[in-house]
Amino acid sequence: MDDSPDPCTTIGRAETETGDSSSRRTDPDLERLLSLPGSLHEALKSERRRHVIACLHEVGRPVDVRTLASWVAAREAGTTVEDTAHEDQERVHLTLHHHHLPKLADYGLLDWNRADGVVELARIDWSTGA
Repeated sequence: MDDSPDPCTTIGRAETETGDSSSRRTDPDLERLLSLPGSLHEALKSERRRHVIACLHEVGRPVDVRTLASWVAAREAGTTVEDTAHEDQERVHLTLHHHHLPKLADYGLLDWNRADGVVELARIDWSTGA
């Protein structure tokens, strides 16, 4: 067993022990993450939705929903698209179309052209949250 202290229980310890908040280390990324609205945490609670965001981020361009579904299915299976069962890709496509993509679009995390079946990450200015 690792005897190193749990970082979650030591956060703020220097401040508590000394009474001096200037000794507390801050991580700007952590601070930004913790200040995000609860709705964003809700949007990203699903592993499948996190896979969607990761795939769209990696490709960096709009993609059709069927292609995205095949990528997500492969990522979930830990294999390649070619080695992922067609039934799994179809199952993922259905859940993306009816559940996950609408939710991510409602939260403003992606742009989804339903008529064309194309999705891409939304452009978010993280300094303003818009």
